[in-house]
Amino acid sequence: MNKDDPKKLYQTVEGRVIAGDSKIDIYGDYLMTGEATRVANILSQIAVPKNRVAFFRLNMGLAFIQILLTINYLIFIPHEGLLMCLLFFGLSIVGILNIVKFRAFGYISVLLIGLLGWLIGVRWLLVSSWTTNEAALFTMIAAATLMVLETLVIGIAVILKKKLFPHTHYLLIPMRDGKGKPIFENS
Repeated sequence: MNKDDPKKLYQTVEGRVIAGDSKIDIYGDYLMTGEATRVANILSQIAVPKNRVAFFRLNMGLAFIQILLTINYLIFIPHEGLLMCLLFFGLSIVGILNIVKFRAFGYISVLLIGLLGWLIGVRWLLVSSWTTNEAALFTMIAAATLMVLETLVIGIAVILKKKLFPHTHYLLIPMRDGKGKPIFENS
């Protein structure tokens, strides 16, 4: 495999996992090559087929809620600034696309944007509580709704990350045993 083509390596390894090959066997094929570490990182970020089937509905529910939140970001975040709006919208789209493909990065990005959204909701609540007009009431309702949905998304993302990728750190690297070898779940 050419080191200059990481996308092809990712697609090859992901295709084998989806086809039902054991992660340990796939890693063993690359163990004596210079790409063993890269393959271990890739394998830790791909859900095995039995987990994909078991958590399909919850996964699609998370993607749907994140789509609703993305629409919410487009409506309410622009007054926070263009950079914040682009950050939220971009991370949301990347997260949704990766969640639909059952990739670990999607859950981490949704988790991060959920935490950011929750903090913005807290800020909105604090700022709007200082005034007593209709706009402040609308902002408080929007902030409370945002915080409830973000809490739901954060909870679902953490649960799915732990169930789909039990041996993957939040930094998207595989956990290792006492000898330094990566640990993979049974396929």
